[in-house]
Amino acid sequence: MVSALKRPMPWLLILQALCAYLAWPNYLLPESNILSALLVFLVPMPTFMIMLRYQGREAYRWCGLSGLAMFLIPATLWFEMLPSFPLATPLIFLFLAAMVYGIFGNVGLWAGACIRRFPAWYLLFAPANFAAFEFLRLVLTPKIWFFPPPILLYAYPLAGLPPLMQMASLTGVLGADYFVLCVAAGLALLAWRFLRAWDVRRPEPVLAGKVPAAEGRPLLVNSLMAAVLGLGFAALIVAGNLDAAKVERLQSQAERSLRPALLQGQFDAGNYGEWSERIKQSAIVLFRRLALNAKADRAELLVFTESALPLTLPSTAKVWRDFQDILEEAGVPAIIGLVTALDSERRFNVWYLVDAKGKIRDYYLKQYLIPFGEYMPGRPLVNGAIRLLNRVFATTYELLKLTSVDEDMKDLSPGSASKVFQLPQGAVILRVCEEIMFPQYFVQGVRLGGEVILNAGTGNWFPTPVFFNMRLQMACFRAVETRRWVGLVSSTASAAYVDPLGLVRDRAPFGQRAALVKRLPLLNGKTVYVRCGDWMGWLVLGLTAVLVAMMAWSWGRERFSKSGQERPA
Repeated sequence: MVSALKRPMPWLLILQALCAYLAWPNYLLPESNILSALLVFLVPMPTFMIMLRYQGREAYRWCGLSGLAMFLIPATLWFEMLPSFPLATPLIFLFLAAMVYGIFGNVGLWAGACIRRFPAWYLLFAPANFAAFEFLRLVLTPKIWFFPPPILLYAYPLAGLPPLMQMASLTGVLGADYFVLCVAAGLALLAWRFLRAWDVRRPEPVLAGKVPAAEGRPLLVNSLMAAVLGLGFAALIVAGNLDAAKVERLQSQAERSLRPALLQGQFDAGNYGEWSERIKQSAIVLFRRLALNAKADRAELLVFTESALPLTLPSTAKVWRDFQDILEEAGVPAIIGLVTALDSERRFNVWYLVDAKGKIRDYYLKQYLIPFGEYMPGRPLVNGAIRLLNRVFATTYELLKLTSVDEDMKDLSPGSASKVFQLPQGAVILRVCEEIMFPQYFVQGVRLGGEVILNAGTGNWFPTPVFFNMRLQMACFRAVETRRWVGLVSSTASAAYVDPLGLVRDRAPFGQRAALVKRLPLLNGKTVYVRCGDWMGWLVLGLTAVLVAMMAWSWGRERFSKSGQERPA
């Protein structure tokens, strides 16, 4: 046991990796539940223990490894589902691993230095550092392609414990995320106190040095801070659950509703390939059958998945006419996404609202595009390098026999405006695929009058339910943040409905074709989060800025004091 206490970090990292694996969807616990919700409080706890124990290079190294412990197992689980790209997949994986190591190492190094300079404020500032970074992920990822996307937020497993999730109607997902981090930081402080109390009773204590935040007056201040934070979060949770009770009552009294049909066809035509006539006709036959099934179930809107039909506009007019025939036969309007070329250079992922006669009534341009999936970052540089390479190949063809490389000009352009689709029954917010990660897109829609949320995506890269269940966790939080019903459908995965309390109310079997129809009561109230935006995110960012100012002042004063002492009399 002495050796374990001398170097306690390796076994802590193993436990951290295990908790991270079980907290988010996986093969053992594929769906959110109470166990995964409770385990997520233990996931960041070893990182805080490392910051309490180590300084300098050791803090950087161990915090970097701690970040990898949380990242590697879920990332490996998802990467094994991707198609095999001999070079791209390992490079992307290594790039993300290096980024996670560097981010966690630097945050741990900084936070550890802050703990020792201002130990009394550990419980307030240490979680705020990480929460501020999560806020920056939500805000900056759509603008900076290499910024890590906000897939694994600590809050998402709380979907398995709905009472804790309800605070998101006031704070957004960042409030729940900060709550998890504060609890983990408090548990780390308690665990460290326990280890020290147990260790000092041994003949030869092996935990060297003191942790300022766990000793004397700083411990008292942190205890008071824990009480204040606990009361604050308890008030947010109670207020969120009271709001949930009111929303549940409003739902039962709602006079207006919408019956969408999520067409889960288990068919992914893809956006960019060349399709045979057989593929085109099989897609038309499949979705005609699903549309007629939805009509028989009194559907009022057909929602197609991304890449549902093998067509792009304006090049495949015949398939478009066949699609119009489906709508006329069913007598139901539809939402469908198509790659549309405006000219020789600009192509968009466009989602159309089409009436029962097949006429386009409105459209929405997808705003968030996936780097390396829907566009190539630094395209001018990439194409310039390809042209240079082709010039070399052309001049050395007799010797090397290397043929030219094609320039891939299939990049999509992002949309820049939010929009809602107006139907006779109510207003629909349509967001596409990975836009489910970003609450700001849904807040914009609710502010424009949206009354129900639909998210349609593609799932051909993820043949197991794990990643779809992660998207389902996100949908639960988007529902609570906006107090709107959410319909989630993916081309080759599943379809589900989430109510405004974040509860999954209906779900199609994974990997099976279905037309999932449900009556969704329409609500038009606005939550505190919708009205005020990411106030919690700006709060933790402000706390981090205050800490930076305090550190700068402290370092400056210390340096000035030393220079004064060294000055000759």
